[in-house]
Amino acid sequence: MIKVNNVSKKYTLKNREIFALNDTSLSIEDSKLAVIHGKSGSGKTTLLNIMAGLLPPSNGSISLDGVDPYLLGDKELSLFRNKNIGYIPQGTSGVSSLTVLENVMLPANIYGVNDIKEKAVSLLKDLGLENLMDSYPAELSGGELRRVSIARAIINSPKMIFADEPTNDLDKENTEFVLKLLKEKSREGMSVVIVSHDEAAMKYADDVIRMGSIQ
Repeated sequence: MIKVNNVSKKYTLKNREIFALNDTSLSIEDSKLAVIHGKSGSGKTTLLNIMAGLLPPSNGSISLDGVDPYLLGDKELSLFRNKNIGYIPQGTSGVSSLTVLENVMLPANIYGVNDIKEKAVSLLKDLGLENLMDSYPAELSGGELRRVSIARAIINSPKMIFADEPTNDLDKENTEFVLKLLKEKSREGMSVVIVSHDEAAMKYADDVIRMGSIQ
């Protein structure tokens, strides 16, 4: 389960405090897909990054499967995130010098898991990318790159997946494919959190978290 307890994130700019997120609490159960929905500037991505262990809050705390990641040291946090969290960034991403297969295996290989190739190949086949395993990111379409990002995020079978606008700039077919896949992962037991302004994501959500503008 994911728990967020009275979390805020503020920045100081020219002796003025600016809140990117203010006093937010929520909980997301295992095997649920939650969509964080709101206008630009409402703090959606800030909240997602705090939950994903990427951005420490200014106040409050979070619990990921009973662990507050911000109480861990740097190395412990990296190991915790690698094992328990899959993160799908906004837009397309990939290490340009690595093939599709190498990109997918990267999170496992970084921490010495070397027997991951068979799983990565199987995952790419499930995603319809079996003919692109030896290709490089520059040779892929936006939808294909997004699927590579998802494969990389789930290669370590994480307990939680955090996705920032995973359907942004995708056509209808690829949008449905990505959302159905993330819904399937929630049914397999993962907690899935999606930041999205896309109304298509709502029909896949078990919970919708609506965020207003920060004043």
